Amino acid sequence: MLKTKSELLTYITNGKMEELEFINSIPYRNSREIPLPICDAYTFTSGYSSGYISFFISQGSKKWAIKSFHRSNTDTTILALALEKAGLFVKNLKKRGYDGQ
Repeated sequence: MLKTKSELLTYITNGKMEELEFINSIPYRNSREIPLPICDAYTFTSGYSSGYISFFISQGSKKWAIKSFHRSNTDTTILALALEKAGLFVKNLKKRGYDGQ
């Protein structure tokens, strides 16, 4: 468990987030900046856990800000992640080149 900002930044910069998958880019509605900063969101895996991160760059301070970082709310199970890493389960067939035909 990451308990400090320092531990979180070390985790991110050491490449612990694997299989980053872009979700979306949307304006950060809770910001007081004008124009609103754009917040990018991604899912990722780390070992047998899946997670979610969203972040933006503040135009005022010119610093990156992490809006959200937590375990994913998806239905992905530890077993499904283990099977996928072993090549026995494909999470997204279209992503892997299979078009369903």
